[in-house]
Amino acid sequence: MPAHVSPVSIWNQAMGWLGANLITSFDDNTVESNLGDANYANIRNAVLEETTWSFALKRVELPALVATELGYGNAFQLPTDCITLVRAYKDSNMRGADTLVYAVEDKKILTDNGACFIKYVFEQEDTQRFSSNFTQALAYRIASDMAIPLSKSTALQKQYLGLYQMRLMDASATDGQQSRNQEVNVLWPNVPLA
Repeated sequence: MPAHVSPVSIWNQAMGWLGANLITSFDDNTVESNLGDANYANIRNAVLEETTWSFALKRVELPALVATELGYGNAFQLPTDCITLVRAYKDSNMRGADTLVYAVEDKKILTDNGACFIKYVFEQEDTQRFSSNFTQALAYRIASDMAIPLSKSTALQKQYLGLYQMRLMDASATDGQQSRNQEVNVLWPNVPLA
């Protein structure tokens, strides 16, 4: 990803498509910068929530909470930067056969297992980690979400929403090709995963 990609440059790409004024910072005192300051992080997180992006994945062991919920032996607090829980596991091996039976309530994982390891999509803020297709999808989503506040045009909003959905499918497919096929280990247990 080129070094010049930043939240402001992504925002400005969408502003340019909408024919709005470009900004130098979210701290500028303009309508566009005020909208960016108020909305950029939420829109970015909404796009991150759409799929399991390889550049926004973490694996962690969760600490157990002292208080548990009725019907479950243990409760574990999800991380504050968790956008989407991908999967929970019984142990640090974190393979498909070791998945955990759990429920998610109030940002907690409830389970009878004594340990909880998770893979999740986190609130990735580093634009240098974004793929080019994700950056384009994010800019289209911003254009869609900002079309009505800036242009009062529902037609423009629908146009950019359609472009966002198409770019999101492309970005998701491209990003998904980078992930390792976890089923290989299940089908051929003697083949190590490199």
